[in-house]
This record gives sequence, structure tokens and C-alpha cells, in this order.
Amino acid sequence: MSEEEVIQFQNEIKSHIKILETTSEYPKDVALKRIVEILKEIKTKSDLKKQKDLINRIALDSVENWETINRIGEFLKTY
Repeated sequence: MSEEEVIQFQNEIKSHIKILETTSEYPKDVALKRIVEILKEIKTKSDLKKQKDLINRIALDSVENWETINRIGEFLKTY
């Protein structure tokens, strides 16, 4: 992965984190906060692949809003 691709990937992660943090359910949804914490630690696509199952499991089992779950799922599908 080139340096440019790494920067683009990191920007996409940051953008997705910002979207999740600005949802109305973020302040009260502990599971969503945990997913954001995990995403903040991800630096490469390889890191994301390692955490993908955990993120999916948390989203499906604990996140309260289906629209947010779908956003998370769509983001993960792109990688």
C-alpha cells in the first residue's frame, strides 16, 4: 500500500468516525462509543481486517439504531 493510499484510508476512517460521533444516539450508546474507540486505533487496512469481526459483532449485538448499524456495515464492506 502506497503512502498516498494509507493517507486516503486514514482520512476515510476519520470521516466515518466523525459521522458516527455526530449521530444523535452517540452520547448514550456505549456500544457505538466502543466501535469508535476501535476505529480510532486502526491505521491500515490490515488493522481493519483484524477488527472487522469484532466491530460487526458489537454493532449487531449492541448498537441500538439500525440506521447506524447499516452505516457501519456499509463502511466495512468497502474494505
